Amino acid sequence: MRKAFTLIELLVVIAIIAILAAILFPVFAQAKAAAKKTTEVSNLKQLNLAHVMYQQDFDDTMMYGDWAEEPQNVWANWFAKVQFSEDFGSSVVDHSGGRLFPYMRNKDLQKSLVWPNTTASTLWMGNTAYGYNWTYLGPPDASGVVGIPVSATAVGEPTKTVSFSSAARFGDNAALEGNAWIYGWDTGVPHTFRLPWLHARHAGKAVVAWCDGHVSSESPKFFPTADLSGTALSVEMQRQVNIGILDGDGNPNTDDLLDLK
Repeated sequence: MRKAFTLIELLVVIAIIAILAAILFPVFAQAKAAAKKTTEVSNLKQLNLAHVMYQQDFDDTMMYGDWAEEPQNVWANWFAKVQFSEDFGSSVVDHSGGRLFPYMRNKDLQKSLVWPNTTASTLWMGNTAYGYNWTYLGPPDASGVVGIPVSATAVGEPTKTVSFSSAARFGDNAALEGNAWIYGWDTGVPHTFRLPWLHARHAGKAVVAWCDGHVSSESPKFFPTADLSGTALSVEMQRQVNIGILDGDGNPNTDDLLDLK
């Protein structure tokens, strides 16, 4: 008759299982993170494609960022149509009313599996986790209400001009919140804010879609600035949450990877 396992044999087996788990669990975690990043790359590619189809339907014109519509307190955005209450304390976010929705037919393409955006900013943008280069591709006029038409042919270097990206921002009192708009830092552009916008939520990397259709992983650059309430945002504060800007020449005031030059 076979004897039962000895205590030593059981301990050896348990030790082997523990070693295998220690080796394999990080691998599984890395594979899961890579899968989430792949989903974000796919989402941004589809947003880019939807934008191209939008341009074809609107005489080769880029999409406006956001603008007011009738009735009062209704704002049409690329990601949704938002109906605010009279005091702007509540809202109804209708993703099916977004400018790109007819070309996507799926509001989940705007979500991130890594950062679900359940912040207070859902009041005006739902769970949108990506930003659009509205500063240059769909800017408002001096009133901040009416969009300025920008022709797709005005983009000088499509391979070096951002269309969409993984995005977030600092809200009032440096609180992290959602962000559906990419802000140029060029002070000559009206109705923009010097806010960090590129959210590197994939192991220090952000996913960026470009006007020519390709998508890449990029690292943010950090420059001292302030949030909407005037609270200082140091480089260290930005590093801690991996939010900065995309910069190619070391000068945050040139918007070299956002503008139409």
